[in-house]
Amino acid sequence: MYTDSCEELLTAWLKLSAVVRNERMVKYLSFREVFILNILTHAEADSFITATDIIEKTGMLKSQVNKVLTDLEGTGYITRAKDSVDKRRVRLQITQKGTEIYQKEHEGILNILNKVCSKLGEERIDTFVNEVYSIADAIENLN
Repeated sequence: MYTDSCEELLTAWLKLSAVVRNERMVKYLSFREVFILNILTHAEADSFITATDIIEKTGMLKSQVNKVLTDLEGTGYITRAKDSVDKRRVRLQITQKGTEIYQKEHEGILNILNKVCSKLGEERIDTFVNEVYSIADAIENLN
């Protein structure tokens, strides 16, 4: 029924993904590292994040998450500690060093996006953001 529109959506989605990946919007970390540090940065102060939470929020494979977490821990950007209540659960926490590198990456990304927003205008950006959320919600609600 919507074959042409769906083809256009797929083409646009792939182009945007490729452009973002090719332009290296992050300088110091990988995209996956920034994604995980973003989650840890925005976690509620009284809650904690586990590797399972990261897997659910990112859609990454367990092996991918474990590799990234090991790398982040090795560079001192995060810590892992067993939960005092449930020893099977491992709490993830961003360190001061991790916060600092994340902020550098975040500022760089926002600098690029500010240029995009300036070029397209607030109304077009707001429309785009709303539509992206609508598409994401529609995909999530397919099941």
